[in-house]
Amino acid sequence: MSKRDFNSEEMVSTLGKRIAYLHQFSRSFKQGSSFIRPEYGIVWVNNMLTKLRSGKKIGIIATEEFQILENANIKGNFIH
Repeated sequence: MSKRDFNSEEMVSTLGKRIAYLHQFSRSFKQGSSFIRPEYGIVWVNNMLTKLRSGKKIGIIATEEFQILENANIKGNFIH
């Protein structure tokens, strides 16, 4: 998402409500004994970035959006 996606007050309100519902659910979520939190290691993250990079080349994901993901990856020290 980018600023262009929020061209109306209604869109911003809808997103805000959905985020609030997500937070409410997260606070009340009780994980069962069989719950296993997924872990995404360096290899998985780099594979996803490679796939997204090809999407950027054909215009599926905007360059500035891809750069946000790539910068987050660098800050998370996933790229070696």
